[in-house]
Amino acid sequence: MSTRDLERKVEALDENDLVRFSIWFDTYRGQRLPEPPPEAVNDAPQLARHQRTELDRRLDELDADLSIAVPWEGTMELVKTLREKARAQKTAGHSA
Repeated sequence: MSTRDLERKVEALDENDLVRFSIWFDTYRGQRLPEPPPEAVNDAPQLARHQRTELDRRLDELDADLSIAVPWEGTMELVKTLREKARAQKTAGHSA
């Protein structure tokens, strides 16, 4: 399957599946390519290491206390559920 074929498949995903795929892919990419090579991102802006560290810190803070989030109507429960599933899959993967 080509990259373009994958792009078409991702573009066809509904919103819920796209959120699930995004969470999975971010985890997968982090395991396979901790720092993606610049040529792989086609001039997309890159986060500096300190920026990524700050984003990770904020996500950890959010994970610890979801009450600090400003919810989007109807979205917060979906995000919470998907993050819990991703965390459970990540934990299951480490214990296997």
